[in-house]
Formats: sequence, structure tokens, C-alpha cells
Amino acid sequence: MQVDAIYANDETKNWSRTFSRFTEFLPESNFSTVENELTTALNKLLTEDIFICLFSNW
Repeated sequence: MQVDAIYANDETKNWSRTFSRFTEFLPESNFSTVENELTTALNKLLTEDIFICLFSNW
């Protein structure tokens, strides 16, 4: 996921970064059965990564 942070008040703080995550699941699992759970977990991880990157300079 590509994120471009643009700070209107201070352009020197602008940045662009690609975020990616993965998760594993048991090979004997049916993907369609665990897909929603995996999507939720990955969304949470990506959201946390982006939040930390955005607000770590405060």
C-alpha cells in the first residue's frame, strides 16, 4: 500500500512510503474460510504501521 503524507503547513515533513504485511495460515485450512479473519488481521497491522509512521515525530 502506497501512502503519501502531505503536510500543508510544512512541506519539509512530506513523505512517501510503501507499506506491506503478510500473515500465515495453516496449509490444511480452506482459504475462503479464513479469508475474512486474515483480511481483518492484515488491515489492523497496516493501520498500526501507518499510524506509527505518521505520528512518531510528535
